[in-house]
Amino acid sequence: MTDVMLALANAGPGRADAFEDWYDSEYVPALCAVEGVLGARCMRAANDLDECPEHPYEFLSICELAPGELASTAGRVAAADLPSTADQSGDTAWWFYEEIGPRVATPAAGAGPFDQMVVLTNANPGTDVEFNRWYDEVHIPDIFNKIGGFVAAHRFRRAALPVNGELEWGYMALYDIPKGTMEHCYSRLRWSRAEREEALAAGREPQVPIAPPMGDHRILWLYRETAAPVPAAGI
Repeated sequence: MTDVMLALANAGPGRADAFEDWYDSEYVPALCAVEGVLGARCMRAANDLDECPEHPYEFLSICELAPGELASTAGRVAAADLPSTADQSGDTAWWFYEEIGPRVATPAAGAGPFDQMVVLTNANPGTDVEFNRWYDEVHIPDIFNKIGGFVAAHRFRRAALPVNGELEWGYMALYDIPKGTMEHCYSRLRWSRAEREEALAAGREPQVPIAPPMGDHRILWLYRETAAPVPAAGI
């Protein structure tokens, strides 16, 4: 994977299953027919988890983009005659992120299939270098070794494109979750959050600390893959 586009959408009330069928079978293949889109994975928010983080978009496709064609592909997507459906509620959002570094995988990663954790963050002003060093050298190893369950991580920064508009998160990390282990991984996340709060209240270092360069405005979303990956048209 290189640069990516996130296509996000919602279904109308009571129309989620019908929308999912349309999204997986018509909308995402149409996206993958746009020049510069190399393929996509179809996702649906894991809203059944206890205390699940709120998802403003229930449906997500993660689209891989051709190297070096981020801006031109964004323009082609915006101009494309993509299908629509009455089962949808509101507009589809397109967010574009450029790769910071290659996907990092554990020895247990395998070839998938994978569900996904999407983590959106910001660095505090003037701390981007420190933030990225800490995230790569400390935080991702902590996720793998102390939280566990997650088998790969891939990091991106917000692309400087007009289509991103007011997109508020400067950085994104995609974490691969082996199919069938979402509940376990989420329980480990909840443990790390509770342990961190207890440690800070007791004046000791948490097992999975959050470094000062990371801004307070951050969020994570959990998605399950709903269909086999869709290749680019003609592949």
